Amino acid sequence: MPRKKTKKQQFPTVSEVRLQRKITLDQQRKIRTKKRARNPKQVFYHAEDFVKQNRAKSRSKTYEKKVHGTLKKIQERNSNHSRLIFVILAQRRAFGLSSEAGRILDGWRLRQSGYGVFLSAGPKTFALLKKVEPYVTYGEPSVPTIRQLIQKRGLGKSNGKKVQLTDNKIVEDYFREKGLEDGAICCVEDLVHEISTKGPHFKEVTAFLEPFQVSKKLRHRHSLRRFTAGGTRGDRGNRINNLIEVNIG
Repeated sequence: MPRKKTKKQQFPTVSEVRLQRKITLDQQRKIRTKKRARNPKQVFYHAEDFVKQNRAKSRSKTYEKKVHGTLKKIQERNSNHSRLIFVILAQRRAFGLSSEAGRILDGWRLRQSGYGVFLSAGPKTFALLKKVEPYVTYGEPSVPTIRQLIQKRGLGKSNGKKVQLTDNKIVEDYFREKGLEDGAICCVEDLVHEISTKGPHFKEVTAFLEPFQVSKKLRHRHSLRRFTAGGTRGDRGNRINNLIEVNIG
């Protein structure tokens, strides 16, 4: 029996124009992915956001003009008085901050809402605090509060990285590299003592400690009223200990 001839399978042909178009589309797709990788965070703002930002900045500028006249009185009042204070940023920095207020907060390393730092407040620091008072809350921490902050939320620096203060050796090695005397600061309790007494190595200790994360709830409170007037901003005095204890304890 003669075998039947089988037809050869014909594959669909693709024209050269289509192939070239596919290559160009692939190249464009690669370029787009590279651009997205360079700029991963592309936030879209509505027109209402810019209006809100401009209004907040104008309020900040008017507040600074009002404060400018009272700065000399504040400096004279606190010329012979220095306090240990703990400052917490109580507002998001995305909108509403003037350039001067932003520079002050950058100098104190307050870049995220709900974070706080220790400051030795003299006349100049009080004058700066008055300028950023609508955005921060501060007060005088007690020794148990300082110890609680360092033990529970304390982060230090080791080889350029943030590390938890789980071992006294981290503290001892850091200050030995900085050239401090042997035994000057060798444990966590020495950090507490140096901050509470505003000792001779206060600047070195505060530079070693990262800003403390106190609370994330403060970023949702947008009341610009002072604490003495029923708000959440400004000087709390000794009541800053209650705020820290509620959020940490």
